[in-house]
Amino acid sequence: MLAEVRRTHQLEEMVIRTRDLLLPLFFLYFGTTINFNEGIPMVPLLIVLLVWSIISKVVVGILGGKSYGLTKKVSLRAGLSLTQRGEFSIIIAALATGTIQAFSSVFILLSAILGILLFQSAPSITKRLYGRRKIQKSSAA
Repeated sequence: MLAEVRRTHQLEEMVIRTRDLLLPLFFLYFGTTINFNEGIPMVPLLIVLLVWSIISKVVVGILGGKSYGLTKKVSLRAGLSLTQRGEFSIIIAALATGTIQAFSSVFILLSAILGILLFQSAPSITKRLYGRRKIQKSSAA
């Protein structure tokens, strides 16, 4: 829709300002709707889903990066960067009711926290696994 407007740049600035204003309110509202009266349901399933979702996203990032010709190191960084959950998951969780809402809310919050940690530590993880890139010396001697 924005691509066909003549003043795309100005419109994008307005949309981004509005997004930046409303996005924190959206997350605040989502956080206040979580109800833990009955505790966190199905903890073993929650752990299995967290581990499975993180591993599968890393694998997808690696395979996708390799298919686009990226190095192993860059592909791993891409995979580690994909582990975060987005706003769409929160919208789906907000539509749920009862214990499913609590389960999905905890899943989203934990995967977001783990995703942020993996995203921030991606450079150091890839450096540990693949080492530093060696700079080739010029052969013009």
